[in-house]
Amino acid sequence: MNQRRALIYKKTVLSRSVSPCDDILRVLGGLEASAGSVVVAENAGALFLDGRYTVAAKKYVDPSKFKIFPHEFFPMVDWICQNIPPDVAIGYDPRFYSHAEYKKLQEALPLHQWTALDLRKTLGIVVPPRELHIYHMPINRTKEKLEYVREVIFRHKLDAYLLCDPSSVCWVMDVRDLEAAYAPLVLGHLLVTKDDEMAIYLDESYVFDETNVIRSKGRLGDVLKKYHLIGLDPNETPASIQHPNILPIRNPCLLPKALKTTGEMANIKCAALQDSVALINFLHWIYTHQANGVTELAAAEKSLYFRKMQPNFLGESFPCIAAADENSAIVHYSPNKSCHKKIEKILLLDSGGQYKHGTTDITRTICFTEPGEKPRLLYTLVLKGHIALASAKIPAGSGGARLDSLARQFLWGRFLDYNHSTGHGIGYMADVHEGPMALASCNDIPLEHGMVLSNEPGCYLENDFGVRLENMMMVSEVMDGFLMFETISLVPFDMNFMLPQLLTAEEIAWLNRYHQLVLDSVADKLSTETNLWLRSYCHIL
Repeated sequence: MNQRRALIYKKTVLSRSVSPCDDILRVLGGLEASAGSVVVAENAGALFLDGRYTVAAKKYVDPSKFKIFPHEFFPMVDWICQNIPPDVAIGYDPRFYSHAEYKKLQEALPLHQWTALDLRKTLGIVVPPRELHIYHMPINRTKEKLEYVREVIFRHKLDAYLLCDPSSVCWVMDVRDLEAAYAPLVLGHLLVTKDDEMAIYLDESYVFDETNVIRSKGRLGDVLKKYHLIGLDPNETPASIQHPNILPIRNPCLLPKALKTTGEMANIKCAALQDSVALINFLHWIYTHQANGVTELAAAEKSLYFRKMQPNFLGESFPCIAAADENSAIVHYSPNKSCHKKIEKILLLDSGGQYKHGTTDITRTICFTEPGEKPRLLYTLVLKGHIALASAKIPAGSGGARLDSLARQFLWGRFLDYNHSTGHGIGYMADVHEGPMALASCNDIPLEHGMVLSNEPGCYLENDFGVRLENMMMVSEVMDGFLMFETISLVPFDMNFMLPQLLTAEEIAWLNRYHQLVLDSVADKLSTETNLWLRSYCHIL
């Protein structure tokens, strides 16, 4: 008699090696998302998503096959307990679960059977070969950065430390892969030994030639057997990597990587300015062409076109979110050839770029008709929260949880909220979402000078419309143990979308200063026609 089986899959940063065209979450659950979990059993299925994707799932997921749950309120393990009996073998791919995640599953479901499998082989997914295009950063600080790993090795008397986060590996080695989609990262693990030896073990999807100098010989599993005590971060290391003597130690590169150097901060500002110029050109274009029937897909393609005109542009930092009208209420919605609509009133455009000197992320929501009272109210409340955070003075040592409510306070006053964090860290020619800090109620990592974050409050009325306003900010130390934010995205807000009478004198002053900074910063980088349009668009209140 055949044993009954079920499959589980969790999409996280450990899923980087999954090709966008062969996304396992999409294959199993029918939804394209950057994060989420899916369970497929014989007579039931469930998707567990955060607030960014719950509305999209209602639209795209077959309700006869999957029930949809917000994972923060109903965890996957609870559903398994209630719906999958212990005699059912649960198949999981250990490459996509970290040590910490797999341990939690075993502890929460001690009676269930777990079967490791190759999920891509089980589903018949063929991962396309990946070519490696190594880019060496202009300034190599590998020797200096390795000290963070070596310090951990000597303090804990390790034989070696295994670094599994690709963004940390690339940061230490000062390399990037310019052909990688969205995040120009080399996928691989870095092994550093107590004898100062280091080796990179690359993802199996890469194809190599004999001239490749970054690849290490041998299989990582066989090499690890040579060492007695291995240190690794259980939150980042795939459960497929095993060793009899593991000491769990947090990745020592996370915080140093987040603290940008003076040179990196200058470069990121340059990238943000170029990106702002591209988006202003896009805004001018869409305001003059929207009446001709521009679609969401055309808007996404045109935003990429204007970015490609900027020097040192490598590609988008994530799939462009171009959401029109009722689709703007879907927090993360991306149009494609088979699913897109004509823009009628409102467009929410959340987009970003990878440049050879930085990573960008920016969102604007614009309206092409008379907005009406309700949309203008929500836009203004979101803008007020954005300004409150951008202009905040905060004591050194404050974490993101302390600041998250600044951006929500005006929405809360109207019994409104949004189901995502207020801001995330941004990498340097790396992940557009970078930890360990975030502007979120659950994040207490102290903010420090040199960190780069997004400021993106929003509000979404399902099946109606949504608003999100996002800029990039740098954390700067000012005086007397206080920090401030410096806004480095320079794109005007939609003046016709707001209710000026709801803005305070201080908020109006901030908005006027910001729009004047936009004008002063981009004037010599735009055509005469675009400059004239821009001056009328961001008029002073």
